[in-house]
Amino acid sequence: MPTQTLDTSFNNARIPLPPVVVAAEYFDYDDGTSLIGKLTPVGGLAWSKLVVGTAADADIKIKDSAGGPTYATSAANRVFAVVDLGRADGKTSAQMVNGVVGATLPLRIADGNNHLSVQWINPGIWALYQRTTAGGSSLIQSSTIAPTPSDVIEVFHYGQSIGVKINGTLAISASNVTANLTATKGGIGGGVAGPLTVPANLWDSWKFEYEQ
Repeated sequence: MPTQTLDTSFNNARIPLPPVVVAAEYFDYDDGTSLIGKLTPVGGLAWSKLVVGTAADADIKIKDSAGGPTYATSAANRVFAVVDLGRADGKTSAQMVNGVVGATLPLRIADGNNHLSVQWINPGIWALYQRTTAGGSSLIQSSTIAPTPSDVIEVFHYGQSIGVKINGTLAISASNVTANLTATKGGIGGGVAGPLTVPANLWDSWKFEYEQ
């Protein structure tokens, strides 16, 4: 009888672990409620407000469509709602509702003049920016994917590598991004200036997680 041996190579195989969700927000509040001071339903982190550069101060409030979703909007351009995530590396994702030009998903935020962001800009493209001074932002890389009002944005930020997927399709892949490598805040940004009733960038969900 031939000798049989047991294949034990599987003992060294690594079983993938599910990602750790640090925080998630679904903006499930009453119409007109300020997001600032609320705790994320996943993670229990407090939202605070950050005004970028010399932008006009404004609140980030909830818009509740009758019979539809609730979502977050801002009355001014470049006002962020942020939470401290305790780590810089991970995956930031969000989905828009009726998004428009100016939609901004900030990440690795140190302060109003030091952060990265994915933005819907004219003439209708997604772009990755870094802001390191009070004077403004500089383009890191842009995509050829045209934004749509209900896009799902996923940003993979690990070390100096930044990847951006739009609706599951890789749109931006940047390396050697050395700005704000240790900044631990993330959040959502204000869009086109206007009153609460005017569609700005309207966020339906937001999440930050990392691979184990």
